[in-house]
Amino acid sequence: MAIRGIDANLGGQNADSFHNDLHKDLRADFLLANPPFNMSDWGGQRLKKDARWKHGIPPVNNANYAWIQHFIHHLAPNGIAGFVMANGSMSTNTASEGEIRKGIIEADLVDCMIALPGQLFYTTQIPVCLWFVARNKKNGKFRNRRGHTLFIDARKMGTLIDRIHRDLSDEEIDKIATTYHAWRGEPGAGDYEDVPGFCKSATTDEIKEHGYVLTPGRYVGAAEIEETEFLLKRRWLNSQPRCMSSSPKLTGSKPPSGRIWGCWAMASEWTPTIVGSFCPFAYGKGLPEKKRNTNGNIKVYGSNGPVGVHDQPLVDEPGIVIGRKGTVGAIP
Repeated sequence: MAIRGIDANLGGQNADSFHNDLHKDLRADFLLANPPFNMSDWGGQRLKKDARWKHGIPPVNNANYAWIQHFIHHLAPNGIAGFVMANGSMSTNTASEGEIRKGIIEADLVDCMIALPGQLFYTTQIPVCLWFVARNKKNGKFRNRRGHTLFIDARKMGTLIDRIHRDLSDEEIDKIATTYHAWRGEPGAGDYEDVPGFCKSATTDEIKEHGYVLTPGRYVGAAEIEETEFLLKRRWLNSQPRCMSSSPKLTGSKPPSGRIWGCWAMASEWTPTIVGSFCPFAYGKGLPEKKRNTNGNIKVYGSNGPVGVHDQPLVDEPGIVIGRKGTVGAIP
């Protein structure tokens, strides 16, 4: 913060926000934070009866919902918090996290959720999300937003500046910010309207119907594509020559859709590109054979196709998944 020229009261000594909170009585009007993701060794077993856990006791092996409740605890009656979290925080049901998220939603604290693309950080390539939490959605400063939450899906934004780093342009940042400001009724921000594939104002009942999952993609839907554009794209794709890989490891088995498990060799007219430039791309979780639940009904995929079953998915949304030791998920 000193390098950025930001003055702050960090307390009289080095301390631990969870175990030695130097600002216990602080109630902030505005709170910005970028906590460490998925902390497994945060000493949660020693804080089972902490007053901050109003919506539930966080699991001892992941501090994400400890951070979220810590921020909420320190908000003033009309305070607003904005913080960065790992994407898993929007949908996890591990241990008590799903119930905590449900309690936060039913308390009408979630003002806005923004899904961002991966590769924005230098320390990790995983995609992240922004939480905006408002203690009082009817405080007189903006319009009454009680019972509503804004979802923004910005995963397709940004431009790769090198092989592994992505930047959001000033125009893209302004689009995201203006959308949120217009939705909550800030003067001069313009009128808000839902945009398929980008933003959606959802009611608490709609969130309940989605199992209290806060992933924006569940709500914003698909972007509208003009019919002429779709027909041109389909005609172009149908005209492209393709050939099947002859690798014996990749042919011969079929995923649930019935299509041949294999890979398309690149046609001469195609241009090589980086996967992350047109879709989210991140490392997944492998599932060795000894840890699989053979009584489950979710297929486990390896590089040779289906290799077993498990009882829980390890990916939040259906997608193409590849794992050397088996990745749990669905191939569309």
